[in-house]
Amino acid sequence: PDMLMCAGLAQEVAKEVLSDQGEELPWAHKLFCYLALMHAEDLELASEGALNILRLTESFDSRDNYRGLSAHLRDTWLVAQEHLSLLRRFGRYPHYNLALGRESTEAEATWLRSKKLPFWAARSTF
Repeated sequence: PDMLMCAGLAQEVAKEVLSDQGEELPWAHKLFCYLALMHAEDLELASEGALNILRLTESFDSRDNYRGLSAHLRDTWLVAQEHLSLLRRFGRYPHYNLALGRESTEAEATWLRSKKLPFWAARSTF
């Protein structure tokens, strides 16, 4: 839950770091920033994070010695797509509702009770 209270700050710092040093950042630092954006409950920011994860993935795709990393990044991008789908559907992440003291809508409550929750949502229904 503490993570969620700092999410906005993390996203602001990520945007600033990417704006100031984006091209010079090591790939792992870029990924850290993109993940902060991906977790924003703002479709534009989350989409930016997801797109940049895809670009980072593609930058490693053609390098033989980075195939494992490329596969992991592609999995991360697929998770980002699931996040975007939730934002499009609900306008927020329902699995954060309890920690943020928000009421779930009926549709969100039904989704949260689903046995088909993605692993990352099931782990974080605080």
